[in-house]
Amino acid sequence: MVDSAIEDAKMALSKDPSNQELRSALAAKLAEQNQFRLEEYERRVAAAPTDYTLKFKYGNVLFKNKKYDESIGLFQAAAKDPKLATSSNFMIGKSFFIKKLYDLAAKQYNTALGGLPEQDSDLGKEIRYELAVAHKAKGSKDEALELLEGIMAIDIGFKDVSKLVDEIRGLGE
Repeated sequence: MVDSAIEDAKMALSKDPSNQELRSALAAKLAEQNQFRLEEYERRVAAAPTDYTLKFKYGNVLFKNKKYDESIGLFQAAAKDPKLATSSNFMIGKSFFIKKLYDLAAKQYNTALGGLPEQDSDLGKEIRYELAVAHKAKGSKDEALELLEGIMAIDIGFKDVSKLVDEIRGLGE
């Protein structure tokens, strides 16, 4: 019902984008949906403690709500499932990066990369990109440059990889 109300609110807002009352109503419905998801996934994970897919989904909801320590714990549990290991390790890396724990983020991104059968896939490029950003953040510019140039070699249009390479080389200052 909340999802339907959100769609209705979005439709109404698209017809009258400057209507603050509609904006407030949409924001309230989105907050209600978010709270429902937090409570529902918490309940489901408690009821099915060995369901790693539920733990991964709940970890994503917590991540979106900036509850990084809690999400890391769930992603660590979900990583025990081989089907979820790469995505879980990637999300752990993203959480550590946000917490400014760049070495731990890089370690998790490397673990995620190790589980990928195809390094040049979209997910592989995304993980390498995030790994490069983590290296850049911790001052390891050579490692960052190597990763970014590797992405450029297969997809020069990926995100802002070309701009980052120029920036690291000192060309974009």
